Amino acid sequence: MVKPVFANTASERARHRELELVLLCAGTDITPEKTAKLRQLAKGDIDWTVLLDTADLHGLSAFVCRRLETVCADLLPDAVRSTLEELDYSNRMRNLFLCGSLLRILRLFEKNGIPAMPFKGPVQAEYLYKDSGLRTFSDLDILVSRQDAVKARDLLVANDFVTDPHIPEKQLETYLESENFFELKNRSGAVAVDLHWELTGRYSTYPLRIEDFSGRLETLNLAGTEVRTLCLEDMLIYLCIHGTSHCWEPLELVCSVAEIVKSDGVEHWDALLERASKFRCRRMVLLGLALAEDLFDARLPDRIKSKIDMDGGVRKLEGRTLKKILHGRRGLAESLSWRFSSLHPAVRDNLPDSIRYGFRLLFFPTIREWIRYPLPAPLLFLYYVIRPYRLLKDGLRSSTTRVS
Repeated sequence: MVKPVFANTASERARHRELELVLLCAGTDITPEKTAKLRQLAKGDIDWTVLLDTADLHGLSAFVCRRLETVCADLLPDAVRSTLEELDYSNRMRNLFLCGSLLRILRLFEKNGIPAMPFKGPVQAEYLYKDSGLRTFSDLDILVSRQDAVKARDLLVANDFVTDPHIPEKQLETYLESENFFELKNRSGAVAVDLHWELTGRYSTYPLRIEDFSGRLETLNLAGTEVRTLCLEDMLIYLCIHGTSHCWEPLELVCSVAEIVKSDGVEHWDALLERASKFRCRRMVLLGLALAEDLFDARLPDRIKSKIDMDGGVRKLEGRTLKKILHGRRGLAESLSWRFSSLHPAVRDNLPDSIRYGFRLLFFPTIREWIRYPLPAPLLFLYYVIRPYRLLKDGLRSSTTRVS
């Protein structure tokens, strides 16, 4: 089993003391052993600025604020305790505001006959952590069917939202095929909405649409209102795809997977892996589970650990991922952009999917090409040539900037 790299030597523990403290704060479970370890670390030579920056980088600020205030308040410098209280309060207020905004949008869609499923954001916080204040998020993610996507977008635009960029009507069909969400903000800029018609974008070779979850959605009470969202098994699968797409940074992505495992809410692990195989992301799920076990002590069923060990590639990918996260060791391509991580093709379930992913990444246009090189509808096919040209141009500019 791979162990966190910072735990190997005294010198590495010193370099990563703040990260270790952040990881101990994360999650809803707090044991006497964790409490004792937290207090021991808090008494040491902690750089509190580095600690807060590390927590923010990994999306775990809310946990750090709450846990340190609860467990280590008497050990904190007054200025640090005051900062934690302010951060916790502002995050709670921000999340309550966004939660109210989400519920208003869902009511608007329901009134206009648009089935919609929220995910991530306040829904994930309430579902996994039982507290919408224990996640840090900046936008709202909502999934609708592809046939309702334009109607839903136009409905938001009619209710004080704007889209960026504007997609000409003649190019909408191509855009719906190339991308998987509309990005909107209300006119004040306080509420950002990603309106999805597919969950995974170019990172999965099997598109996940709202129809794929029909009959398995669960009801969640969110601020006194019942909303429908992914069941735990589907949420775990989605989080593993999403986490892999971001190379498992921030670590809150791993923490969320660990929270599902610790909840004992997954009753049918074999069925979950069968579904992951159908969605062509089985290895992504195994990698996410392996990281959750090693970083957040999520105890996996023996048969799942056996499947992870049987796939030697998963353990190798886990080791590489831990070294990258804990030591910042990145390959050349990934140093240009996380989108070009070697993890992405290596974590596919089979070679054809790896090749298919690479082809899509290099040649399928994204919103960046649409924005930088606007074309009339008859010339949209040129984006398949413009895409590799833009990647090469941006890569050369980035590498030149780093050298200089």
